[in-house]
Amino acid sequence: PDFEIPYHTDIMQLFDGIDKDAAGKVAGEGFYYLMGDIARLHSAVLAYARDFMINKGFTYCIPPY
Repeated sequence: PDFEIPYHTDIMQLFDGIDKDAAGKVAGEGFYYLMGDIARLHSAVLAYARDFMINKGFTYCIPPY
């Protein structure tokens, strides 16, 4: 493209959707908390993908971490 593509965390910062400072104090540098509408968008995308696959016949499961 004819423009610079922004890094995903830069986009999230524009929407006040990320907190790297607080997460860094808890989990170390490189981690972040998703906040507000960005956190809601994240959950919505996961829910959509889950439901899409269930509707295609896949069995929903949650593996241990």
